[in-house]
Amino acid sequence: MYCFKTVDGSLVNQFNSKHGKGHILQTEYWAKLKKDWVPHYLGGYDSTGDLVLTCTLLARKMPVFNQWIGYI
Repeated sequence: MYCFKTVDGSLVNQFNSKHGKGHILQTEYWAKLKKDWVPHYLGGYDSTGDLVLTCTLLARKMPVFNQWIGYI
């Protein structure tokens, strides 16, 4: 089972650059290009406390519906 924690965007960048399947769309760099979206950076830790996954969740408030949407 994984434990998810909020992490710094630079940790997400570092993890993605070292991981063989890292992707630019899951980095802080991509989040900075998405001006109207609020970034949330998450790290997944295994039972030994090792960082095994990261993701960037981008959220945006929809003005008409006054609701938030997001994507990973």
